[in-house]
Amino acid sequence: MSKPIRTYEVAVDGWGEATYSARSPGKARARAYSDWASAAGSSRSFGEFLTFSRVRRIPDPPGCYARIL
Repeated sequence: MSKPIRTYEVAVDGWGEATYSARSPGKARARAYSDWASAAGSSRSFGEFLTFSRVRRIPDPPGCYARIL
């Protein structure tokens, strides 16, 4: 069975926070890196990105996991 999708907030120094739905904090951060690198036009590595970004679990939005009729 696969891991459930959770909601994470990724903060990047100088860019603010963004919300991601992912199966792990690492996957949320990887998606944030991809988005940030595209927006910033940066060639910095993912390893460098780890030094100025933070990820934390936040509550899922209302209605998440609700039954769809």
